[in-house]
Amino acid sequence: MHCAHLALNAIKSKKFDDANDFFGKTLHTLQDFYSHSNWIELGNRIPNSQLGLSKITKGFAASTQRTCTNCTSTTDVCRNNVASKILSKKLLTSGYFHITPKTKPNKPTGKCSHGGILDSTKRFDAVGGINKDTLSSIHGYLHKPAAQTAYLATYKILKQLWNDTNDQAFGNFLGISKSIFASKALLTSDAYAFILKIQDSHVYTAILEKLENTTTKFSTIDVIVSYPAVDKYYKTHCLSIATEKHVRINIYRNSTVLNSTDDEDYGYDLCRLTGGTYIRYFNATLMPLNILSQLSNTQTIDHVSLQIKSKKLAVNIDQSCPKLFIEFSTNNITVEAFPIQLQTRDNTLIPMILVNTSFFKVYTLVNIPSFGRWNIIFPNTGNNNIRFDVRLSCASELICWSQLFTDNRNNVHPGGVELHGNAIQGHKANIVTQCFNNDDRINTLKVMLVNETGHPLHVVAKTTQQNDAKWLTKLTIPSAQSFRIKITANNKKIQRISDKLYETSQIDVSFNLTNVQPFLYYYEHTSISFTLKNYAKQPITLTLLAKDTNNYFEQKQYTIAAGQTKDGKIWLYPLPMNNSSTDVPDIQKDLVALTVTSTAGGNYDVLDYPFRTAI
Repeated sequence: MHCAHLALNAIKSKKFDDANDFFGKTLHTLQDFYSHSNWIELGNRIPNSQLGLSKITKGFAASTQRTCTNCTSTTDVCRNNVASKILSKKLLTSGYFHITPKTKPNKPTGKCSHGGILDSTKRFDAVGGINKDTLSSIHGYLHKPAAQTAYLATYKILKQLWNDTNDQAFGNFLGISKSIFASKALLTSDAYAFILKIQDSHVYTAILEKLENTTTKFSTIDVIVSYPAVDKYYKTHCLSIATEKHVRINIYRNSTVLNSTDDEDYGYDLCRLTGGTYIRYFNATLMPLNILSQLSNTQTIDHVSLQIKSKKLAVNIDQSCPKLFIEFSTNNITVEAFPIQLQTRDNTLIPMILVNTSFFKVYTLVNIPSFGRWNIIFPNTGNNNIRFDVRLSCASELICWSQLFTDNRNNVHPGGVELHGNAIQGHKANIVTQCFNNDDRINTLKVMLVNETGHPLHVVAKTTQQNDAKWLTKLTIPSAQSFRIKITANNKKIQRISDKLYETSQIDVSFNLTNVQPFLYYYEHTSISFTLKNYAKQPITLTLLAKDTNNYFEQKQYTIAAGQTKDGKIWLYPLPMNNSSTDVPDIQKDLVALTVTSTAGGNYDVLDYPFRTAI
């Protein structure tokens, strides 16, 4: 593709209109290749590594060789019309196209046609065609993999063009200003410097980069989101890293950006599953900075989603909590006045309000006169259907957390490893709980599972103490759609709850890491196998999305009988980071995620895969 080199030279000469013209011609040829050739019919789902980089000198059909057979289908769709020898020998070919109906097209006998209403060659041997331009094309049943592969090829050549230029020149070529292109997510230099401000729709890309650079466990990431995400395929990557590092993600939707709707993705689900706070309308002038920073460094005592008709919420406050915070957030109801109280038999306390906005309120209470069980009393709002997300936390030196381990030795995920993905309903699991910086030694500890409303789930759990700071709980995963891990200690004087909201499923997915290369050089590719298992009592049709942090993207559908497994494979095709960086490591990692969605629940698995950027 000579035009690609012309585009590069035009960019370097700052002739950006010429560069767009040359590059448009390049993309036309590049993308047509996957629709008009038999590359997809040969079983390929990744771009041709030679196309655009070097001349293809072998691996294609001879000029005298039959490449297609006559299509005998009575419909507009023709299957299995590529010659069997072409398929078995993996030979590349394309389809002839002639738009002038009054003259006989110059198509040799036995060659494939493009096909379609405008192609006059389709009437001559071989009758039919192989184009995959649309879902209704003659090979339209392969349109999606052709489009996905063309997308990957486009990404690859754009990435290479970026590598061969620099941020400023490439940004001008794309028509993107330097201030936006240099960083999709900016950490501001003002008093909000600890907040991640995402200024475009690459929401999960920015959060993923922040998570990868976060080294502190049990931390909080505060994110201001202005536009709905266009990169939801990175949600699994973000959730996996946040779970591994025990990171809570707060999402603040920028109220100054108009025309947003609730059915768009601003990161709510990621916030919900990591135990974060979701603020429907965020206004920086109404949010004291010191409050946000204080809330980021607290231990969660309770976290529930409830309707205010409940009237009260019981909570145990221990002496390690000299300062209590109570957060209320709601997504769809505006509430102005909302006074609350804390009560025991002997005391009634009115907490001080720190933040008072329509969709988010924060209260605090210091110098609590007594410790133990308190009731938070909600006011009568006149609307019992108001639903709030309530988080109680305190600035405590007592740090407790729990980790969920699978114990499914005969299932897809073997036992004895920390859970990656969603828990399988009805399967055995272990919870490891650890507590540190406890002045008063914990004598007794109880572990339970609660749903999002805070109600205990009927789960038989047996907890044994391993040492002074560690406990092991054995239980069975419930059929509830989601749960949190809640602990009470020393006869309920101490209470903590996991920020992580665990989801359950009847579908499992797992990478199979046998016979996998230890690493790749970039632009190499390899396949990795995976296994799906259906634990439901009926057949399930599911969708699997495979996405890495570079250029690979593939979506497939499977139907799996009850209790059965199905194996498959994906491809790794890593690209190096932009070489305009000052320090590019020789070995990088590509995070690959498999995400499954179905009526029996979803699941995911992730894999860190190393590759070398230089030989």
